[in-house]
Amino acid sequence: MQIKELKLTNCRGLTNTSIPFKSGMNLIVGVNGAGKSTVLESLSILLSQALGSMTKGIAPTPEGFELGDISHGQNILDARLLFETAESNALQLNCIKYRSKVESVIHTREERTFRSGEDVATFRTETEAVKEGTELVSSIDGNPVSVQLDSLPLLLLFSVGRSRPTYEKGKLKKVHPAYAGAFSSKRGFNINDVVEWWESKKAIADEAPKSSSARQLKLIQQTLHELCPQFSNWRLERDTENSKEALDLWVDKTVDTTILDEKG
Repeated sequence: MQIKELKLTNCRGLTNTSIPFKSGMNLIVGVNGAGKSTVLESLSILLSQALGSMTKGIAPTPEGFELGDISHGQNILDARLLFETAESNALQLNCIKYRSKVESVIHTREERTFRSGEDVATFRTETEAVKEGTELVSSIDGNPVSVQLDSLPLLLLFSVGRSRPTYEKGKLKKVHPAYAGAFSSKRGFNINDVVEWWESKKAIADEAPKSSSARQLKLIQQTLHELCPQFSNWRLERDTENSKEALDLWVDKTVDTTILDEKG
């Protein structure tokens, strides 16, 4: 899955923002209050809704947009995510949230020809309530579509709630357990869970090098190397100096150094 563009209208401090995404790593930079967290949380909400509608067994996160997310003095929040699946489906997820009921006015022009040959135009005015919620449409013609993904995209989300003192545990699911609570902004990153998972996979991998646990651990190591090429040799070690039984996650970092002499 490739995210193409995120459009936010009246979402917190972002009144009319469009952010394009390209292949590879996209870096969002801004001063405090610029809206970086708003962008990340909006992405998690929209991706959750999109995957929930395209994949059986993954329910959209209940943490959607709230009334407090609508910009001050505005009545309606409009969020749109344009993306492309691995099957080359060009899609767009539209999400509408409003404080009070919103109606759109539709003007229809009709022409009537009389026997005298005179054409007279009349206009018919109708009102239609703007539908609140999410809708998956084709980004080409805007028509609603129904899509089922053949494979799940890889996802790694770090919560922007950096000051959260406790961590909410994800609920286990029979289908796609790795996605349980994956989009939750209330579920922070807990390194202890990573260490426990790593330890269990490594123990099995040492005894059965061809097991699924060994393949999973190798895949994680390869992924970490791709994302962080300057880091290598990810491993678990016990803190023997302080006589602790707990394991620590260690990694080696390659640092480029420059030696300066008297000539500079």
